[in-house]
Order: sequence, then structure tokens, then C-alpha cells
Amino acid sequence: MSIHPEKYYRPTEVENENIAKVQTLASWRHQNKGPNYVLSGSRVLYKGSDIISWLNTQRIETSDGDAA
Repeated sequence: MSIHPEKYYRPTEVENENIAKVQTLASWRHQNKGPNYVLSGSRVLYKGSDIISWLNTQRIETSDGDAA
């Protein structure tokens, strides 16, 4: 993954990183779910650190996650 913590990403760029589709991000915003975002006028932006933080909260650990 090439998300830089200090960069801001448009929804299409988030989709291009295979994190979530643009439509899913829009639905999550409407439902007050998903990663934090910034409204800049009518533009929606996601800060890289917020994307990374949100992804970490979605992590599910399994009992064999440490297996080599």
C-alpha cells in the first residue's frame, strides 16, 4: 500500500489503492461510518493517516495469525 500519512486523497484515489469503492465511501459518509474525511468546499478528502488509522481498526486477528 502506498498511502502517505500526510497526504490528502480524493475518493477515486482511495479506490485506486483498493481500500474501498467511491460509492462505498459515499455511503459510509452518509451513515457516519468509515475513515474520517475533510470537506473542502464541495470536495471530499481523506488524510492518509486517517485512512491508515481506520484500516487498523478493521483488522481482525486470528489465532493462527502468527504462523510462519
